[in-house]
Amino acid sequence: MSEMKIEGKLREVLDLESGISDKGAWQKQGFVIETIERYPKMLYITAFGKTLEHLSNCKVDGGISIDVNIESRKPNDKWFTNITAWRIVGEDKEADQVKLDEVEAGGLPF
Repeated sequence: MSEMKIEGKLREVLDLESGISDKGAWQKQGFVIETIERYPKMLYITAFGKTLEHLSNCKVDGGISIDVNIESRKPNDKWFTNITAWRIVGEDKEADQVKLDEVEAGGLPF
């Protein structure tokens, strides 16, 4: 299994990194989430390219759902594992609050 969904709270967004390769310009950004389970774990995940737009819409300490690819490789006889996001959905509490306020005021949100 190399693809999975991870849900948790966004805890930290690291600095944006960029460069130029043989294929052109690239950007990536790492971020840390805390999983929601009995014994929460901190996970470092990397986002590339257009996925960064979705990350920028997420708030630290807000809920986040991420679809990721997990890959391990062994260059120079040492194993490394990468967790790369390919879909990011943040929890939009402000939108939920507007809908709740409209219902409480006697109006319907539709």
